Amino acid sequence: MDSRLWVALCRFCRDQIEVFQAAPGAAEGMAKKDGSEPDPEDPLEFSRFCVYLAVHQLDLPVPHYQDAVTEGKGELGLDGVVVAVGDQALGSPDAAAATLEELLESRTLFDGEGRLIADQVPRPRILLMQVKREHFTPIRELDHFGASAHRFLTLESNRFQELRPNPGVLRWRLVYDRVRQVYADHGIPFRPEIELIFAYAGVWRKELAPEVARETAESRLRGEFSKDDVNFRMWGADELIEAIEWANKSVDGVLRGATLMALPGGPAKGYLGYAPAKSIVELMPQRDGRPDERIFIDNVRSFLGDSGENVAKINPGALGLLESLEKGEADQILLRHNGITVTARRAESQPDGSLLLSQFQIVNGAQTAFVLYRHQHLIESAMVSVKIVVTEDDEIKNGVILGANTQSMVNAYDMLARRREVRALQQGFDAIAWHRPDRIWLQRRRREWVPREAYATQRFVTLRNLMEAFAAACLAVPHRVHTDSGSLLADVPDKIFSMSHSPSVYRAMGWLSVAGRTWAQRHQLTWVDQTDSRGGRSYPARHQFVFALWIISDLGPADTGLSRAVRNVNDRFEAACRLLASPEGEKLADAAGQCVLAAAGTDPLNSGLVRSKDFTERVRVVANRWREEHASA
Repeated sequence: MDSRLWVALCRFCRDQIEVFQAAPGAAEGMAKKDGSEPDPEDPLEFSRFCVYLAVHQLDLPVPHYQDAVTEGKGELGLDGVVVAVGDQALGSPDAAAATLEELLESRTLFDGEGRLIADQVPRPRILLMQVKREHFTPIRELDHFGASAHRFLTLESNRFQELRPNPGVLRWRLVYDRVRQVYADHGIPFRPEIELIFAYAGVWRKELAPEVARETAESRLRGEFSKDDVNFRMWGADELIEAIEWANKSVDGVLRGATLMALPGGPAKGYLGYAPAKSIVELMPQRDGRPDERIFIDNVRSFLGDSGENVAKINPGALGLLESLEKGEADQILLRHNGITVTARRAESQPDGSLLLSQFQIVNGAQTAFVLYRHQHLIESAMVSVKIVVTEDDEIKNGVILGANTQSMVNAYDMLARRREVRALQQGFDAIAWHRPDRIWLQRRRREWVPREAYATQRFVTLRNLMEAFAAACLAVPHRVHTDSGSLLADVPDKIFSMSHSPSVYRAMGWLSVAGRTWAQRHQLTWVDQTDSRGGRSYPARHQFVFALWIISDLGPADTGLSRAVRNVNDRFEAACRLLASPEGEKLADAAGQCVLAAAGTDPLNSGLVRSKDFTERVRVVANRWREEHASA
């Protein structure tokens, strides 16, 4: 891989901050301080990298950048999809239709004689993208991409379903369909601007004649769209590097009118003080009529986003701020509210007293910033406390992020969600079709949205659930999990959440947790660790139960390993998921409960016993005996 592409991709893999935030030359020598290297060969990381570059080079409006990424198993050959209209981002299908209706109604589309005024009609903008990380890409991949794009754009329902599109692609297809319907209802010809991008890490072999495959793909669409409406790009290493250079724009801002005191010397430069609320709003760059979300990428609660006028309802601090503004008490905000914490890679004082911040992030106070932005008419006299930390050391930045969010119980588990290994893992969960009976949802960050169906069936899991189940089942230390589950964080990523592990491993661990919850609910038990303070129906042996259930449900052989590179690893763990999701899984869960009771014998099953290594060994013996006795069945 070209060294310039490698450097840019390493930065992207390291902390998932878009490469276009890095200043020229800032990405050199970026090996992680803990000694582990990012994996630019990973297909999911490279896919996201390319899709983000495409979104920014084409300046496509999207509700959230991650919405454009649709890679996954059975992904219709599309790793990135965006449907927009002009500079308007489109959300859900219904919201997209409403946005387009409002946009069309605000314009004079026809002249006095009923003729369409072409320059008044907003044009839909479509991005369809496929990414391959191989250095040499077979022509058939390019040909398949062209066929997939044709099926998406022409809405061939039957053939479309044959390709098992994932939820991300399906959602964008519904948006695209609704947009077409709105144009048809208004009697307006549907003429989208279509960008097809095939990206790969290397170069084309001359004898493969990629131009022929591209012309074949374009010809498929000429019956539906004008040649001028379709732009088919092929991005190899050179084109990706060009896209990086084009998008290499740091997120900078100027804080004006602030009263700041320099912090004492130390490992990082910094300032503490206050600034007019209007200056905070002016500091934030704008995209599509709202604050640019790139300045919140390092915020551990960026997933909360801007929920519009209801932004304060999901954050008590933001609610208090809004109430102060609405009561006309803006002059008391500095006394009552926490303000914001900002990190920046560089800061320079300007002649007029302002502070130029380069590559800055609002790491605490995102909802505060949204409230101030949405209620600018009420903030004239408001002052906001500000803490600014200037550093290029990501370890220091992580410490600032953790310290700035303690008022809402952000802890090491929240920080875990920012790790590259964990972000890659979520793709394995999201790639499973919603209708599959073994579908479960990963709630990677606290309070992150989970489908209502998941709540109804208890089929969502957290990173903590996965860590504890993995330690109990695969590391065979359920007693350690009962004693101190926080110690498991020291095993990341060497033993737990390793980048080499197949995502199916953690899906199976998730199913162990879900099966345990369901079993406890059927037996009217409370699924907690300690029994003494929770009443007589508490179940104290949660992790020994998971240990026993894994022993009797793992179809093995157990020596196939966990790495995605090991043959049959997916078969083993996917089989466990299907088994635990089936009626047979309920029977196995009942058996696991009986194994735990049998291992306890005459000892009381309480929090003291489950912390014993000896008890773990007793559970192992009983569960293995059960497995041997039922092997023939």
